[in-house]
Amino acid sequence: MNFIKIIIILFVFQLFAVCPALPAKAQTDDCEKVVAALGTTISSNMFLSYVSLTLMVNDSRDTTYIENYSSILESIKGSLENVKAQIEEIEKIDIISDDDKDVVRNLKHLHKQLIEEVVLFEKYIESKKSKDYSKLVLKHDNIAKAMKIFLLENTEN
Repeated sequence: MNFIKIIIILFVFQLFAVCPALPAKAQTDDCEKVVAALGTTISSNMFLSYVSLTLMVNDSRDTTYIENYSSILESIKGSLENVKAQIEEIEKIDIISDDDKDVVRNLKHLHKQLIEEVVLFEKYIESKKSKDYSKLVLKHDNIAKAMKIFLLENTEN
């Protein structure tokens, strides 16, 4: 089992182990801390997926070695599936604030965009056509803009 899966399991375990056993006020405070930590993990995994995709997109104009990226894309998809599961777990928590619900909606949107980029990348690897590369680059640029907006809206000053 890899390190990221262990961290995810620990966060989910914390969430379900800590929250129900505490008095109402302490339960809310501790659950909020766990949700924040889980949200940070989700964001980190998504950002690392994005950075990996950035490096690959920038290097894939030359199609000589892009087949080698298939295994990396599989790893990214696996990571994004874990992110999806984490987002779904957070959505089940009744006590998160409306602001946190907005953040979760934004994370879901970014997640969807990253999955779509992976699909476009796979299509480009298969076709090696410049039109597919152009679609991939456009999607990647749009994700970059969406991530910048997300970071600006969710960064504390």
